[in-house]
Amino acid sequence: MRQRGRYDSTIQSCAALLVVREADLTVTHASDNAALFLGVAEDLIGCGLAELGRDLHDRVRAHLDHALDGAPVVLRCPVGEACRECDLLLHRPSSGGLVIELEPAGPAVDLSVQIERALDPLLSADSVERLCDASAGVFQELTGYDRVLVFRFDEAGYGQVVSEQRKAGVASCLGQHFGDSEAPPNAHSLIERNRMRHLVDAHEPPVFVRPLGNAQSGLDLDLSRCTWRSLSPLHLQFLEQLDVRGTLVAPLSVGARLWGLVVCHHRTPRFVHYPARAACELLAETAATRIAALEATAERVAEARVRGLESRLIEAISRHGDWRPALMDDASLLLGLVEAAGVALTYEGQVTAFGETPSEGRLREILAWLDARTPKGVVAASVVGHERRPRTFIGPSAYALLAAPLSRADGEYLLWFRAAAKEELGLHPEPALSAVVSRHPSQWLGHGFAGSAMLTTGRLPRWSSLDRITARLLGDSIGDVIQQFRSVRVLIAQAQLAQAKSELDLASQPILIADAQGGVLCTTPAWDATPGFVGQGLAAIQDLASLCMESSDVEQHLRDLLAQHRAWRGRIRLRGDNGKIDAYLIRADAIFSAPGQVIGLVVILTRTFEQDKAPQAERARVAPEGVAAASAGVSGPYSGIASLMTDNRKQVARALSQGGDCAQGSPRCDGAERAAARALELLGRLIAYGRTESRSGFDAND
Repeated sequence: MRQRGRYDSTIQSCAALLVVREADLTVTHASDNAALFLGVAEDLIGCGLAELGRDLHDRVRAHLDHALDGAPVVLRCPVGEACRECDLLLHRPSSGGLVIELEPAGPAVDLSVQIERALDPLLSADSVERLCDASAGVFQELTGYDRVLVFRFDEAGYGQVVSEQRKAGVASCLGQHFGDSEAPPNAHSLIERNRMRHLVDAHEPPVFVRPLGNAQSGLDLDLSRCTWRSLSPLHLQFLEQLDVRGTLVAPLSVGARLWGLVVCHHRTPRFVHYPARAACELLAETAATRIAALEATAERVAEARVRGLESRLIEAISRHGDWRPALMDDASLLLGLVEAAGVALTYEGQVTAFGETPSEGRLREILAWLDARTPKGVVAASVVGHERRPRTFIGPSAYALLAAPLSRADGEYLLWFRAAAKEELGLHPEPALSAVVSRHPSQWLGHGFAGSAMLTTGRLPRWSSLDRITARLLGDSIGDVIQQFRSVRVLIAQAQLAQAKSELDLASQPILIADAQGGVLCTTPAWDATPGFVGQGLAAIQDLASLCMESSDVEQHLRDLLAQHRAWRGRIRLRGDNGKIDAYLIRADAIFSAPGQVIGLVVILTRTFEQDKAPQAERARVAPEGVAAASAGVSGPYSGIASLMTDNRKQVARALSQGGDCAQGSPRCDGAERAAARALELLGRLIAYGRTESRSGFDAND
């Protein structure tokens, strides 16, 4: 058994909690407020559910054969001696037994019109930025919170507020960055287990669930999937600094990753009943499917932008032996890719800047900060432009930064900058941060350089989703060129093999280097770890053909590469030990030391999710039909919503399949399907909930 903090054993006081033994529905654990909530005087431990209300016993007993290991089943039921109308949330925790959460039921409502109206701006958004803005708007309209924020997480797990909707007089958080210090422990994993998080009042003391267990083992009860589980003290402290008492949080999961969050803030306590929470979760799942489709479209646009520049770099290596002049001699092309005011290339200890950029001293501090972040990925942040730090100054010295790593090596990045209009900047030492945030919640909270946090009060230009994708693709493309360039250096200068090989081994792409006759000189660790290559020591480049599913085609291309030095760009498929088929883009080139003189061959693989077109087409066809079939039985006021969700799923499937992302095993495709299925399941739960309302004496049409 694991040791747990005291807040792991508590729930919010607005609800009550029981844990029962399924065999006889006897209460084994109860929250301290459960007896008062149910209107009974006796100790609940050891009581049977029938003693607390025959309806409660019968409703719970009827659902024991349901799948209660995932999302909770929600029932409306009168409980206690006063027959108080409550919503019951049932689920099975990992620790065993059955958890019953009880919360006050609200009036019967029909949310179909509101949901249908909210879906329209989400489904019609033509960019991720507009979708985030629309999501913030519809969440605020549906819930009435003072401020609704849309967070987006970067590859390192840092969150930034990219959209906001707020009432008059509420401070803005747009553009703020938040790191691990502002999030509760294991926040991402907790969100994955409990999709919606609702805090009614941050100032209300929590309620213990008893018995607590013995001092050696701690509480042997898993509350991680409880809707009304208490929040961590660290997160409550952070909310207090923002002057927030009530919150509602919905995740945005794209593929296998937590893309972002929709976060609702209220300055006073606020309780949201189950139907509205379920509607918010449905809208969040719908937004997640749209993000997947819009990002797939943005990637195709970004690929077209990058392709021409990549050709110039490869040509520069052939003509001049270096790729950097082709990149920076006409840096206006780089600026135009993301509409930046300045750009800087940092490579092998050298800094080459063009346009409006911070000073070189500040650039090197930025590099040190980027190198300290793991894992490496595209970063969007705000920076101060000078390494000297006066207490306050006025000037165009704040920048929006977009950074793309070029390799896993430290100090190798392509940096873009957008200069802000004149802003007042202030610098505060780390110990003063909590006071600064509480006084100025609208300010940007930076991660700090050299022990200082930098705060800017203005609004820096935002980087769009297309900008971020373009930066990532260009960084990957230049990274490929860098690795090819380093491969050439290995072949030209054997004396520098040790140093160049250590740099090459940092490449994430599988790479093979052979001599002019095809004898394999070396492979990267990524190559040796590639499924299908593990344990297959290749003596000659021609041996690669036997490992590929398209062996005859690959053999012909390799023969042309050896005999005629004809470059090859194509796709191959490899079968791993577990039988899974993986697809790769392959780039094979003959390396010339002089015209007509080949000194070796280089093969670079890039992982892709493309597979056989027949299974891909079948998958793209079957999935929408499955959702359509599931929605066919929906009638009444919610039928229009089911139709909209089916149309949205088809659009997502088309967008992903056009980009080659709808293959078996694609995280983005699988995630979109799961989100669509969850949204439809939530719609079904709303309908079922409405029926339980009717059976409890409410008319769902009232």
